[in-house]
Amino acid sequence: MTSPAYIRAAAAISPLGSNPWEVLEQLFAGTAMPGRGIAQSFSLPDGKSWPVGRIEQELPALPPAWEGYNSRNNRLLLATLKRLERPLREELKRCRPERFACVIGTSTSGIEDAALAWSERDKSGSFPPDFDYRQHEMGSPSEFLRAWLGIKGHCLTVSTACSSAAKALGSALLLLDSGEADCVLVGGCDSLSSLTVAGFAALEAASPEPCSPLSIRRRGINIGEACALFLVVRRPQGISLLACGESSDAHHLSAPEPEGRGAEAAIRAALLQSGLSPEQISYVNLHGTATPLNDAMESKAMSRVFDGRAPASSSKNLSGHCLGAAGALEAWFLYLLLHQDRRRFRLPPQGNLGPEDLDPALAPLRLPQRNEFFSCPEGPWAMASSSFAFGGSNACVILGR
Repeated sequence: MTSPAYIRAAAAISPLGSNPWEVLEQLFAGTAMPGRGIAQSFSLPDGKSWPVGRIEQELPALPPAWEGYNSRNNRLLLATLKRLERPLREELKRCRPERFACVIGTSTSGIEDAALAWSERDKSGSFPPDFDYRQHEMGSPSEFLRAWLGIKGHCLTVSTACSSAAKALGSALLLLDSGEADCVLVGGCDSLSSLTVAGFAALEAASPEPCSPLSIRRRGINIGEACALFLVVRRPQGISLLACGESSDAHHLSAPEPEGRGAEAAIRAALLQSGLSPEQISYVNLHGTATPLNDAMESKAMSRVFDGRAPASSSKNLSGHCLGAAGALEAWFLYLLLHQDRRRFRLPPQGNLGPEDLDPALAPLRLPQRNEFFSCPEGPWAMASSSFAFGGSNACVILGR
């Protein structure tokens, strides 16, 4: 059992926006506000366009001296960081620089900026004057934040595809539990890229319409972009990061193990680490990608662990699949949900499903309904979020209050 870490503050920017109350409103409705969610299209060089979850708000520019870090991914990180300005400033005063760590999950870093630069080179024979190789290095996000903040503790970037940010949260938990750090800035950030949109399209895993997790009509994922950051400390606060269970089933490069054994192992590892039983989990945010194979295997794993008792739903029909940032964004959703009154709280319904849409071939799941209220009057109040990645890299994060 690992000692819990505590969330001093958290912030996120996603296709659902950045205002916590507006995001909660969309989660409870099961639908995105007009112009939010999977509402935009991404055009590829082959002329095809795919629906995506895009962040429309303007991102801050980096000063000229920071040109080597000037990617959309790092500007998204900076925009999210600014939403943590006050608590971050307080923790920077409280914590010695060498005891302040940074762990960021990403799957593509600034690769889109590099792709645009190479495209320009093909056309004109030279790179744009502002292109710097460091912009798309995988370690750039955490290195940028460490340099920007002037901290000197452990600096890690985790890149395990769609489980990256969840595993980053696990790394932060270990750094605090082992005494290697007193404060960790942790999260995930991925921005839209032609590489990922084209890649999933080539795998025939992308949906040409807004995705529909758990539906009999599901056809694949929609890519999204997001950033979510947590300021995690050892001092007790209101909401805790209880556990991160991990597994690696290495079944296939891109397909999940069909029975969900690796997914199940990660969930059970998180429960063991937290000291909780399956009955003490009030909600599970499913990985729920809307691919035929993922939803099938995940429902089997959920059935074996929770026996259909724990309310569960996927939020990817609202945000899209934010890849390396998904685990952090969906943990932030849990963070918001845990700010409710535990005696009477709501959970996100599966808004894409009508009465006849749920795939009957899936193992039974308990799906929350719109305006259904739940209660956890005593004992631990905890929620979980699962992330499963290419190569069988699995993680399950548990937050509690």
